[in-house]
Amino acid sequence: MRLSRTKLHKILKQTNPLTDDLRDRIFDELGMDHVRAKISVALLHDPQAYAEQSVFLATESLKSFYLEVLTCRRGSIEVELRPAVIHEAARRAYDLLLSHQERVMQNSQTLQA
Repeated sequence: MRLSRTKLHKILKQTNPLTDDLRDRIFDELGMDHVRAKISVALLHDPQAYAEQSVFLATESLKSFYLEVLTCRRGSIEVELRPAVIHEAARRAYDLLLSHQERVMQNSQTLQA
């Protein structure tokens, strides 16, 4: 990636804005997941959050849900949903992940015994 020292210095000093295009090029160069990196840097303002399990889970959930809504593979939602309904669906999905984790851990213990 070609970037002059002057431009990099101005970006680091925050006298020059970091454009979305340049940020995406940096993420590409570093081999980072764009969505998780953008959520960490642009939304949470915490580059360290990229490595957190909570950010990974939330990002993967968001990407998956967005693709389902976008592609309408199982049908489209035509009615307006209250946020509480969406939050309840997310809570149930999280409960399913916890149940799956418990089964995986039990199977792992059984195999190790």
